[in-house]
Parts: sequence; structure tokens; C-alpha cells
Amino acid sequence: MLIRLLKSILFWLLLTSSLAFVWPEFGFAFDPFVMSKWLLWSAIFLTMFSLGGLVSPDELRPLRSHPFWVALGVLTQV
Repeated sequence: MLIRLLKSILFWLLLTSSLAFVWPEFGFAFDPFVMSKWLLWSAIFLTMFSLGGLVSPDELRPLRSHPFWVALGVLTQV
């Protein structure tokens, strides 16, 4: 049960969103919302890599039959 929860994208989105909401209350010296360009791109890369690790191969198989929609989805994010 715990392993399934830790692999849930919804769990991590709720946890990180809650942390971002209360971050100013902690008064930490490091502010992740004001980063240098290099650090911001590194954080985005790490986030996308982590999310990719949470997706199971069974969820990716249907995408092989619709490559146009996958390409369209990627292009809309650029």
C-alpha cells in the first residue's frame, strides 16, 4: 500500500503543492521560486525525469498507435 502511494503522481503533486503553499511560513534562506536560469532548468529536468519514472510501460503502450497526437502534445508544450 505504501509503495503504491509513493508511486502515485497525485500524491507527489499534492505534497509538493502543499509545500509550496506553506514555504514562506518556514522562513528558509533558500527560496526555490527565485532561482538562477541554470538551477531552474536543472530543477525542471529533474522533475520531468522523476515524473517519467512514475509512468508504467502499460500506460505508454497506447501512445505507440497514435504518434501524431503525441507529437502534437509535445509541440504544444514548446
